[in-house]
Amino acid sequence: MSEALLGTDVQRGVVERLGDPDLLQRLAEAIGAARGAAVPVIHVRVAFRDGFPEVSPRNRSFSALASQCALGGFADSEPATQIHPDVAPMEGDIVVVRRRVNALTGSDLGVVPRSRGITTLVRTGIATSGAVLSTARESADHDHGPVILGDGCAAADAEVHRRRRRGAPRVDGQRLPAAGRGRERRRPGGEGPGRLRAEGRTRPLANAAARGRCAVESPETFWSQILWDQFAAAIEMLANAIRACPEGLWARMAPGGRPAPFWRVVHHTLFHLDMYLSEEPEAFTPPAPFDRALRRLEPDQPQAERPYAKDELLQYLAHCQDKCLLAVRDAVGERARQPCGLGWLPVTRAELHLYNLRHVQHHAAQLNMLLRQAGVDAPDWVSVSSRPFEAEARP
Repeated sequence: MSEALLGTDVQRGVVERLGDPDLLQRLAEAIGAARGAAVPVIHVRVAFRDGFPEVSPRNRSFSALASQCALGGFADSEPATQIHPDVAPMEGDIVVVRRRVNALTGSDLGVVPRSRGITTLVRTGIATSGAVLSTARESADHDHGPVILGDGCAAADAEVHRRRRRGAPRVDGQRLPAAGRGRERRRPGGEGPGRLRAEGRTRPLANAAARGRCAVESPETFWSQILWDQFAAAIEMLANAIRACPEGLWARMAPGGRPAPFWRVVHHTLFHLDMYLSEEPEAFTPPAPFDRALRRLEPDQPQAERPYAKDELLQYLAHCQDKCLLAVRDAVGERARQPCGLGWLPVTRAELHLYNLRHVQHHAAQLNMLLRQAGVDAPDWVSVSSRPFEAEARP
């Protein structure tokens, strides 16, 4: 047995204050999938004995909590400290009571995984920035291999939840798709991007919880993952602008040729995105039919022989997105410090990715401006890519 699902503080008093009605449904789905895959489920709740002998007056957080407990808060006997009935423990589940923010301190949470041969704890619960993150970091030092199921966690402040989730301990360099971002939901036993792969094997629990965005920590991939999230988000904004463009605007010529037609801005952006992502940019040749674009006027200004259709350029964009993932994945270590290969641009390979990202975002903004000027609602901002970062190629 190698992994277990860990639910932290999903108890009546905590859930009722959170105000996230969907969290319990997501957790119930993950717990059900875990049980179906014979993955152990461990529940952690915070509670104290009557009189709170575990609480030191020197502990500011819990001494304040103890005063609240005197009014019926977190005493062990109170209903508020019991696991919420929507995710209630069943026969075979394990319940651990924590007395500190870090659930490993002063509890048997460290003993249970070791005794059952559990090496990975897939973490869910409340709050992302508190008990979940604190326990996950401590677990890393205990070699538990913590994975945080992003959509299985919550915090009172959504922005804090987002930031802490991104900074959580990570294992094996993989992430699952985020809920509500247009990715197909993967069910237990399904194949594809929704499955978390590690060390050549597929994790049934991670696959079952494919609604969440799991992050795994590896120093070699930390910055690559951040770069991918933002680079791919810029490419998605470009794609959304392309899809939003009406046919009448696509090839419309402005008086004097300025600004350039919508399709030409798209082609220019993708051509350079593709070139900057190439192993040897100065020897770059785009795929057909874009390889017939002639470089006229200026060496770095491609001139297409005809207007390209939306579908053609969206296919080119998909090609560039796949190429971007490979390039970002390789931008680590000494390689990232090497010259980019463009004689006129004295930057490293790593900095070229930032240069390229800025170029894509610049023209995505330009296209959104053209849409608004034509009376078309521009697409919304994309904060993080909907496509998960893959630190290693799938077998």
